[in-house]
Amino acid sequence: MKSICLIGFYFGRIPPFFTLFLESCRHNPTVDFILFTDFEVKDSPDNVRMIPFSLNAFCELASSKLHLQVKFTNPKKVCEFRPAFGAIFEDYIQGFDFWGTIDNDIIYGNIRRFMTESLLNEYDVITSREQYLVSHFTLYRNTQSMRDLYKESQDYQWVFEEETYFNFEECNFLWWSLLAGWNIEDIMMSEEGDKHIESITYVVHKLARQNQLRCYSKTIMEEQDQLDEHGILRPFSDLLQWKNGTLIRKHNQEELMYFHI
Repeated sequence: MKSICLIGFYFGRIPPFFTLFLESCRHNPTVDFILFTDFEVKDSPDNVRMIPFSLNAFCELASSKLHLQVKFTNPKKVCEFRPAFGAIFEDYIQGFDFWGTIDNDIIYGNIRRFMTESLLNEYDVITSREQYLVSHFTLYRNTQSMRDLYKESQDYQWVFEEETYFNFEECNFLWWSLLAGWNIEDIMMSEEGDKHIESITYVVHKLARQNQLRCYSKTIMEEQDQLDEHGILRPFSDLLQWKNGTLIRKHNQEELMYFHI
């Protein structure tokens, strides 16, 4: 079985849904989780490793591993570095076949039901949404080229050294255009492209088209992503059921890998 290590972080107070997240991790015993955080959690599952960490410690480690001047004060900025977690946390992921990025506002179903051996054998990058790479679940094969994948963006250096948050780890805020059916390479080649950085979604799509890597992208999770006529997120109204590590959509019994709160 291919080994998987999922990396998360959280700085601040323990979120109210954190016990649910941990319980869903517990029901995925063949997947390892590493969480870098500044709060203490007792009695975490055996497959969840809690690493005491701070925002300053992250900036220092990122500066050292990436050979950049990384310094910021907004914890949200850490999200931007997720495609580089394989390089930043390389000492923690040795021996794993895949490393990945996650959030902790997640209720997992059965991860291995979706991350099959055939899928892991065939692809270098695997993400849980069809239209763009999502920061709350993207896997990268644990090779040097995938740990250095972020360097394929011409913008990575100044993005990482800026205080501003650019959503580099996904698609530079192009979610709604991509969900509406636009292709990110077409957007970047248009006049609008001058307004956007080369995000990791753009990098992966470009390299996949050039047959330099193999990417699997399919929507196998649920999240609140529907807008009303005013462009406001609609209230989440679907009914999901989690039972003994399995997550299903009630009305059609469709199994999901996770729910992103």
